[in-house]
Order: sequence, then C-alpha cells, then structure tokens
Amino acid sequence: MAACAIATIVLAGSTTGQVRKSALLDSINAGIVSEEIIDRRVREILRVRMTIKPVPDDEANKQMTSQPAQQIVAYEVASRSIVLL
Repeated sequence: MAACAIATIVLAGSTTGQVRKSALLDSINAGIVSEEIIDRRVREILRVRMTIKPVPDDEANKQMTSQPAQQIVAYEVASRSIVLL
C-alpha cells in the first residue's frame, strides 16, 4: 500500500510516529487527505533533505542544546515580544 509507505517516510524519527501514522492512514482511507498531497509533501521533504549536506560528527552537537537556562531566556524573549493586535 503506497499510503503506508508514504506515511512511514513522513513520520520517520517521530517519537509518536505510530499514532500519527495510524491517524494519517485513517485520513487517507477516509478521503480527507489525498495521496497526491502526501506525495507532494514527501517530495518537498526529500528535496530539502537531499539539498542539505549532513553535519560532520566532529562539528555536531554532542549534548542537547535546549537546556533549562536557554528555555527560560527563550520564554522571556517570547513573552516580551508578544504584540496585541
């Protein structure tokens, strides 16, 4: 089934991939999401993936970059930058 293969590609690496895969397949089977849309999105993902060269291991982050201290700063910046329309 092409939809199953497409869903697997789209959701590869997702920690909730199995749940999302099931929901995506249900949407495809119900006609809510067409395989053509999925095909287009997969092509976009693959085009970006093939364009960007991998980061060499010696340059890659060795630890999680989103540490609590950075999260606090990001929250403060976001909360100060909210604009009421």
